[in-house]
Amino acid sequence: MPLADATSVSLTGPLFVTLGAIFFLGEKVRVRRWVALGAGVIGTLIIIRPGYAEISLGAILVLISAVMVAGSKLMAKSLSRTEGTMTIVAYLSLVMTFVTFIPAMFVWRTPTLIEIGWLVLIGALGSTGHLLVVRAYKYADVSAVEPVSFSRLVFAALAGYLVFGEIPDIWVWVGGGVIVAATSYIAHRETVAENARKKLGDIPT
Repeated sequence: MPLADATSVSLTGPLFVTLGAIFFLGEKVRVRRWVALGAGVIGTLIIIRPGYAEISLGAILVLISAVMVAGSKLMAKSLSRTEGTMTIVAYLSLVMTFVTFIPAMFVWRTPTLIEIGWLVLIGALGSTGHLLVVRAYKYADVSAVEPVSFSRLVFAALAGYLVFGEIPDIWVWVGGGVIVAATSYIAHRETVAENARKKLGDIPT
């Protein structure tokens, strides 16, 4: 799958995370957050255009991955109430290493120096991303953080073009525009709400 397509399918994750936050974490999701989340989903559907393209095995696997990542984020949010950011990410990395070690043995080959460099970069970027997400969960509800993750699609489309020469079609840009608008809206509203809380005390957002 092209990078932008795979990323767009994975962005069903925020919907699973938000629903999980309601049922398992007891979060109250206000109308503005649902609007931002819904806009993000619409932007993703514009890019995927279900019914106009065959649903591949890759898309199904990415969707399953989105559900599993959503579960991981919900657990991270729950743990962030009592555990430190570094502790959560350290255990996450340790468990991932153990879980992936056995299947990796069946397809193992010694990487080249260039590949080692890429693997180190992937690990560094992934760990930094996890640190930032867990840190964000300490200061905001899951339902406030997740709509921002839709912006990944725009960056993925750009990276796919620059690194792999994958040219996004017009629908990627249209859907990406909707996603950026939703992300900007929720970021603005959360900033306004946070400033209001500081001045007037805790109020609903």
